[in-house]
Amino acid sequence: MDRNLDTVVRETSTDAYELRLDDDRETTVSIAEAMATIQGCSSTDLRPLYHDVDPALLERVGSRSSRQSFHFVSNGFDVTVRGTGTVRIEHLD
Repeated sequence: MDRNLDTVVRETSTDAYELRLDDDRETTVSIAEAMATIQGCSSTDLRPLYHDVDPALLERVGSRSSRQSFHFVSNGFDVTVRGTGTVRIEHLD
């Protein structure tokens, strides 16, 4: 079972999920595991994020020391990473 299961919260009015990043984990790993949890599969079953986004950029934006946000699409999800340490993951239609 993915560790992110308890940190991924579904928004009740949309098909989106909110993920709070853990300072002790890489942002890319947290996002991949959250996507897998939402899809009901293993993170190894998904296309690696580095095919769709620069992992170093995700780490910088997700570091909480950044006031930036970054948006990308991967594995059928629309993803927004915020410098506040949260990630919004929404299924694409």
